[in-house]
Amino acid sequence: MSRRLALLLVLLLPAPLLAQPLALPMQDELAAIDIEPPLPLPEQKPLWPIAAGAGLLLGGVLLFVVLRRKKTQPQPAPQAHETALLALTQADALIAKKDCAAFAALFDQTLRRYLEQRFGIDASRQTAGELICFLADPEEEQLKAYAESLQNWLAFCEAAKFAGAALNEADMAELTAQLRAFVEATKNALPCAATPR
Repeated sequence: MSRRLALLLVLLLPAPLLAQPLALPMQDELAAIDIEPPLPLPEQKPLWPIAAGAGLLLGGVLLFVVLRRKKTQPQPAPQAHETALLALTQADALIAKKDCAAFAALFDQTLRRYLEQRFGIDASRQTAGELICFLADPEEEQLKAYAESLQNWLAFCEAAKFAGAALNEADMAELTAQLRAFVEATKNALPCAATPR
């Protein structure tokens, strides 16, 4: 291998470089160079206090995140009766304004939403006539006691929305009180067994 390397050097290096002898430092020259000993490394401090501090800091951050997550869990959705009673608080303002059409729309929407959420009846997708026929069904024991009132309320809402029927303040307040009483009386009722299509 050394012959090949020498041949390669002869071919690749220019001639003037090959003619010069290779100057290597002599032993005397090496002895004359004063080499200083290596510098001592600084004393290493133990790492366990740093690791312990970092562990405590990380543990504190994790504890903060876990406790904060527990505090910010979403509140459960309001129950059907809470939603209905909250909506009925707006009815008082409409009664004071004597706005029968807006009152009827709010009353109808509140009643239908409550029937859907509490009893599982698909009330928002039915016409008033379909819903009245369904509520007259004697098989629905849970709503049987309120069937006549529910039918009257739905008929009033239809008349107010489409025929322009109007009620005085006392009648609107009475309807609101009746619906509140219905919601309070049925807030713990179980969903109906079957829903109409």
